[in-house]
Amino acid sequence: MRQLMHEIAAVAEGLRAAGATEIVAVDAHNGGNHFIPELMVAGVRYLTGMPRPGTFHGLDAAAALQKSRQSCHSGNPLVP
Repeated sequence: MRQLMHEIAAVAEGLRAAGATEIVAVDAHNGGNHFIPELMVAGVRYLTGMPRPGTFHGLDAAAALQKSRQSCHSGNPLVP
């Protein structure tokens, strides 16, 4: 989970550099309790826990697409 938190931090940094004004990180796997509080990035909104109305509830299409892409690549040895 530490790697996940480092990846969220890197994505948040890139999004801010690109002009994002709101960043939301969603933990939608196995109960949604994988974020490590002491590694959370200030200014990022974290959605954790279940139940929720849907995996990407409250996110726009671009945000949901980014999350879907990340999930598909997670743990795949064929994807750099």
